[in-house]
Formats: sequence, C-alpha cells, structure tokens
Amino acid sequence: MNGSLPPALVEYMRQHQYRPERLKPSGNGFLRFPVGQEINGNASGYVKLFFDGESAVFGDFKSGMQAIWSARDVTTLLPAERKAHREALKKAREGIQEEQRRLQVAAADKAAEIYSRAGNAKADHPYLVKKGVSPRGGVKQLGKQLIVPVYIEDELTSLQFIKEDGTKRFLSGGEIRGGCCMVGTPAKVLCIAEGYATGCSIHEATGHAVAVAFTAGNLMHVAQAMRQRYNEATLILCSDNDQWTEGNPGLTKAAEAAKAIGGLLAVPDFSGGGVSTRPTDFNDMHALTGKEAVEQAISAARKVDNATLPGPGPQSIAARTLNETIESVRNGADADYFDFQAQFERDPEPSAGAETLKTGKTAKTRRAPTTIKEEQPEVIRQEGYPPAEEEADAPLAPPRMPDMGFPPLISDIVDVACRSSEAHPVAVAANILTYFSAIIGRGVFQHIGDAIIHCRPFPLIVGKSGKARKGTSESTVRKIFRCADAIISRRRGIEECLRCHIGGLSTGEGIAWAIRDPVEAEGKQKGDPGVADKRLLVIESEFDNVLAQLRRDNNTLSATIRNLFDGRDIEPLTKTSRTRATRPHVSILGHITSHELREKATANDVANGLLNRFIILHVYRPKLVALPCPTPEAKIEELAQRVADAVMAVTEGNVHADNVYEVTFSDTARELWEEQYPTITRDREGKAGSLLARSEMYARMLAMIFAAMDGRLVIESQDLHAAIAWVEYWNSSVTYIFNCRDDEGGLDPFVAEVLEVITRDPGITLTKLRKHWPKSRKNETDKALETLLSMAPPLIEQEKAKTDGRSPTKYFRYEEK
Repeated sequence: MNGSLPPALVEYMRQHQYRPERLKPSGNGFLRFPVGQEINGNASGYVKLFFDGESAVFGDFKSGMQAIWSARDVTTLLPAERKAHREALKKAREGIQEEQRRLQVAAADKAAEIYSRAGNAKADHPYLVKKGVSPRGGVKQLGKQLIVPVYIEDELTSLQFIKEDGTKRFLSGGEIRGGCCMVGTPAKVLCIAEGYATGCSIHEATGHAVAVAFTAGNLMHVAQAMRQRYNEATLILCSDNDQWTEGNPGLTKAAEAAKAIGGLLAVPDFSGGGVSTRPTDFNDMHALTGKEAVEQAISAARKVDNATLPGPGPQSIAARTLNETIESVRNGADADYFDFQAQFERDPEPSAGAETLKTGKTAKTRRAPTTIKEEQPEVIRQEGYPPAEEEADAPLAPPRMPDMGFPPLISDIVDVACRSSEAHPVAVAANILTYFSAIIGRGVFQHIGDAIIHCRPFPLIVGKSGKARKGTSESTVRKIFRCADAIISRRRGIEECLRCHIGGLSTGEGIAWAIRDPVEAEGKQKGDPGVADKRLLVIESEFDNVLAQLRRDNNTLSATIRNLFDGRDIEPLTKTSRTRATRPHVSILGHITSHELREKATANDVANGLLNRFIILHVYRPKLVALPCPTPEAKIEELAQRVADAVMAVTEGNVHADNVYEVTFSDTARELWEEQYPTITRDREGKAGSLLARSEMYARMLAMIFAAMDGRLVIESQDLHAAIAWVEYWNSSVTYIFNCRDDEGGLDPFVAEVLEVITRDPGITLTKLRKHWPKSRKNETDKALETLLSMAPPLIEQEKAKTDGRSPTKYFRYEEK
C-alpha cells in the first residue's frame, strides 16, 4: 500500500526503479519499504514526505542512492519558501544519517553474534579447494558458507559470506568502506588486494601480510587507512587485471590508490598463456603458473607514473572510460541474516572450537560509523534543484540541460531543428545564441560595475567527430536566421546582411582585415573604404586548427580573440600595417572533439584567459534518424519572423549602434542574482577553475540575450534561471570532458581535510596543524593553507598572536573568526 504518498511521488519513485509498497513507519516521519528482492522484513528503502506535502526525499541504504522530489518547480519558490524547503531537506538528511548510523551499529552487533557462533573454517571447503588456498585471516564457517570478517580500526563492522560456488554477499547494513580482512601480520611490507582468495594466494607466495579490501571501489579507502596506520611500511597495491572489462577497473582503481598514497603497484601477468579461462587476479595467476610467478610479480612492483603500466592486457590504465563498471562496496548483494536463523536454531551453542569475538565494547561504545554522506555513490535530483553531495568515485555522466535552459523562442527553434535530425538540443541552441547575438550588434549592452558587456558569446561545441552531429546543429538555424536577416533588411530599407566566415582562422591580422576601418590615401599609398558593418560571425568547424596556430611564433591570434570577446579595438602593433578595426562585434562559434581539446589545449591557453572566454558545451548524438526530413518553409518563415521581431524590438533597427540600448535587472531578478551569486562565483581549483573563471560574466550576458530574444531590455527572473542553467551545463561539461569534479566546492581532498581540522579546532597553530600529518606532508599542508587563504572569498583566516616572544600563527574558519 502507498496510499499515504502522493500519486505523483509514487510515479517518480517508480521511474527510479523503486516500488514504495508494504510501507512501515521508521521514526522521524520516515517510511521504509523493500528494495529489489528483499524479503523477510528487510527494507533498505526509505521515503519521507515533507511538511508541505509537495516535496520528499527517498532512496535506499543498500546502494546509497538518494533522490529529491518536488511537485513544484523549486526555482520559482519565494526566498522564504526556499529557506524553509532547505531546512526541511537538511533535517531529512540528518534523519537519514541517524538511521544509517543506527543500521550500522545494529549490523555490527549482528556481525559479532554470527561470528561468535561460527566455527573455524575447514580446509576442505569447496571454495578454498577450488581456489587452492588455506583458510586464513580469521575466516570462519557456518554451515556451508565461509564467513570473512570485515574490520575497521580493529572493530568488527560487517561480514562477507562466501558460498560453495563462490557467490559472495555482505551482511545487510554493515559498514564496509575502509574495512578489510587482514591475512597475516603486518611488517615492513604490506600488500593490499581485492578478493579474499587473492589475498591468501599473495600471502602464501610472499609471506607478506595482505589487507583484503573486497572490492576495487574500496581499495583507495583501505590504502589510505593502511598508510595512516603503518606509515613506515612499504605498501603494495596488488591489482586485479580486469583486461576483459572495458576500462580495466581493477587496474585503474589500484593504480589510483597506489599513486595517492605513494605506494607500489603490482599487476598479474598472463602473457604466458592460459587466457582461455579469462584470468584476472593473482589467485588466477597462482593457479595457472604457480606461487613462484606470483612472488616474482609482487617483487616487480613499482611506482605508478605516466608510463605504460605493466601487463594491463587489452585495456590500459589510459583506456579507462566513463562507461566502466564502477565497483563499489554497495554494489555487492547484501546477505539476508534470516538465511542463517535456521542454522542458529539447530546449533544454539557455539560450534566446537569456535572463537568468541573479544571486542570488549558494547554497541554504545563502538566507534562512530560513517554517515550517509560518505555512502552516497549517486544522487538523482529534480532538474533545477540545488546540487546535493555526491560520492567522489561515482561514474561521471554527460551533462543534461533542464527545460528552463530553453526560453520560448529558442525552445521552438530547437524543437523544429531536432524533430527530424540527430542534432543535440544544446548544440542547436548554441548556434541560435551566436547567430542572434551577431545580428543585434553591440548596441545592446549591460553595465557590470564600470565595465560594459555586449551580447557576444563564444560557444565551443565539443563532441565526437561526425557522430556528435555538431555541423548538423547549425543547418536549420542558418536557414532561419538568413531568412530573418532578409526580413530585417526589408524593414530597415537597407540591402545588408550579416557576414559569416566559415573556418580558416589563422592570424589576428586576418580578422582585423575582415572588419577594417577606412584608410585615406596617403602619398603613393592607396586609400581603403574599409568595412562599415563591424558585425561578423565566424564558425570554426576545426577549432583544433586554431589551437595549433597559436603555437606559431609571433602569432597574434590569441590576443586578437581575447580582445574581440572583450569588444576592444584591434590594431596590430606593426610599423608597416595600417589595418585597424574599431568597435568590433565578432562572434565566434567553434567545434572540436573532446580528445583534441584535452590534447591541444595547453596550460598557457587556459592560464592566459583564451579558453575561459569560450563557453565549453559537451554534446553527443541523442538519437538515430535514418531518414531526416526537411523543415517546411512555412515553419522557417514563421520562426524567422519572430527572430526579426525580437531584433527590431531591442535595436529599433539600428544594428550598428554602440552602447545605446542598456539592459537592466528587474527587482525580482536582482534579488535572485544576489541570492545565486555565491554559487555561480564559487571557486574551483586547477584547470576547471581557470576554464570557468568567467561564469558570473557569462550568466549576466546570457540572461541579457534571453531577455533580448523576448524583445525586452529588462532581465527577468526566468532569464536568469535560464542563464544559470547554461552556466551549470558549462560547469558539468568541463567536469565531464576533463574528468575533474566539483566535490567540496572544488577542493582537493587533502585541502578539504585541512579545512576540516581548522573548523574543528578554531585558532589552531601552524605547528599543531602540521603535526596532524607525517613530516613528509609538511609542504603539502602549507600548500593547502595557501589555497584556502587565496580563494574568493577565503575559507580561512591567518592571525599572528601578539606575545612577548615569537608570535605563533593561528588559523580560523573565515566565517567563524
């Protein structure tokens, strides 16, 4: 029964593969329900309806997925409503965390009970016999199943159950992240591997202790925990070689972990044959070539660098793709405790020889389990909803543009252009924005302080060559705007049209010549009437050629493009050239593949501000259309008339004006801008931060364009919402293309860790702060402090205490100072 939930919510949950049936109260307003094949009262799913009855949060503890539903468009809420909504969501998440902690504590108690009842594992267990290893690491046996303990900081938190056929399951609700089973006693060398049998093979071959992490997704967490605990030991990440899986996730995750902790990487080598069985790990290598080969492979472990890694098989570390199967702790099927209840009833006393678990602690004193924040690999949210925190190693997905990103006129053109083509809606819309902005000229403007911006976006459409249909996205738009241009010319009574240059950008002087000023005859030098129309649309279908031209000595193209975007006059600094172009209005639309952008965009292109003047938009082929049909001419004419109406409304036909028609905010738009500004202007580190440095300016520019396309010189809230959606799409595109995330406001994990320490201990001294980590991380700590101090706004403050002697340096969280 789901009668207590709104039908729209139930339908939304069904779309996300949840069936909210057999609901049962769980406290704090939460309702629990079974997920997947859960039986016997197990219910990892949860849903909570907020007080307004029009929004809810739901998800499940098994996968860590969490989603938000709202019957209303949350971007249209009034400030007071939005604040109340955020508070309700915050309380709901706190409730989820509390429930997660309760489940983890209960699971740990259940794990202790099961483990204490189990007997020692028998060496003739079918799984151990098949794998050719002896029972180690405290593994036990209950009935026909092996029980492998999972420890975090010496405390039992969960169990892994292995059946005779090798099927593996974790105890429902148990905490796995950072947990391991230790095979052997750690010494100078400590190995870290995925599976239990793999760990046993490595230990038997080398004598080294092995921390079994259970999954590839847990390797990083276990490696970090081992590095913190055994700081002086040599840590070897013994990867699985998932050469038969796209992206080789086992090798990829192990390499990432080894690099992160400064450890070594060992990879099983199957080049000697036996690949018919599709081997992947060191246990397979043990079975195929013996323990000596395993020992040699571990001895050959080395540091991870950018060179080709040893033995990756068909998939190298560089071949990792976004479609790889991300193995995480939550992906394993949970064990149903009730499977073991019958065994307990048959054998109520501990089995002969069974070891009693000696934790010495009750559930109340057990270490605090991790919260739901750490266990969320994926968050699905309603379009337009403020972003929630996501699991750091969740697979990246291509960006999606919400409907609000397509205002009415753009939406109608996109609909026509995409109806019978394979063009991506965002690529079509980017063409619309560029054509429209080029046509209206620089008469429409907006003040940002003392600076002035015009409608002059530089979209860079990024996608696979041919398959992304980047060129297809321009065809219909070009027809509509050519028709609109002709209509505008007739209304103005002037035979004039927008000039378009298709490709071939090579020098700054070439662009200046295309929009040059008139030059009077002087002596023997002839005069030049110049070009009266300073509007120019440049479509560079091979933008990688532009990046290549920038490498040439004395090439002025980069500086010229930057000046064009800013609307500055162009005047080459040469003695012989008299070419000059004042009041330019040049719009550039580029096309490039993701690979070319990553390979050819140098650090200098990013740092000098060239690429952050382009709004980078990732696109792809969203559907297949075998027989595309032409757009009816009547529809082209209708849309062209609407474009012409908008241009005439905001320019009065004066497309050559300069800073005449000022665009301003309405009161509601100004209030929305002030509210959203901190999010839009948030700092990001590294290449992503540089590429997105003009987010605020682009948001203002796009909002101005959207208003102009509606025939207005006043920006309304809906224009800002659309502009912000584009900026977020740009942000997501950069993240996707360059595989750089925006976690913790863009902070590097260690920088975030330093910030957390300062937050917990306001006024902490530099000396005390450095002692939180090994001496080897002193420089890294100082660099993290520099990062936190230099952000806009800074996240921490530094203070020199006034004392009679040497003044200690103290640090505070910025808002807490």
